[in-house]
Amino acid sequence: MYALFNLPDFSEPLIKQFLLQGASIFNRAGFTHIRDMTSSLTQWKINLEFLERPDFLLHVEHWFVCEEVKNINSLIETIKNCKSQENPWMKIRGIKVFVDGSLGSNTACLSHHYTGLNHSGQMIFDGADFKNILREAWKNRLQVAAHAIGDEASHKVINWAREVYAEGIQGYLHLEHAEILRPETIQNMKSLHVRCHL
Repeated sequence: MYALFNLPDFSEPLIKQFLLQGASIFNRAGFTHIRDMTSSLTQWKINLEFLERPDFLLHVEHWFVCEEVKNINSLIETIKNCKSQENPWMKIRGIKVFVDGSLGSNTACLSHHYTGLNHSGQMIFDGADFKNILREAWKNRLQVAAHAIGDEASHKVINWAREVYAEGIQGYLHLEHAEILRPETIQNMKSLHVRCHL
């Protein structure tokens, strides 16, 4: 996952090509509404430009990625500036955070070791940093989507959210993928505004 954040950004012409191809694929399959979970300022601007095109027919919910906690305040300012350009076809919902890895690469954070391996995955954010992101996002009325695949990652995210709620700061939290959830994690969600996406 750390390698992903160090890759160079795609060029604008390539992003435009990807977005047009993606819109065409979704429209042919009957989809008219998508959640863009790895958006950026560049993508937002291109999507606004595409609203003038007859071949781009998608309602897009944008989620801007926060790669490091030190970027949270500048990211929120960027989002605030973009929100003035929202329209019925283009919305900004909030901030996406990659909390753990994936099951396929044995990096999703589990409560037990992977079979035949001497580790249980990894967390990309610690509690202090993730809670800071929650605080700043929720204070600014932005939702937070956490890529949390492993059961331990989801459990930690929910408990961190409960700690921020206890401070009197509340907002919406989305668990992206929610592939493995423990019963006690689901129980701890009851007092929170949580949406699980499968």
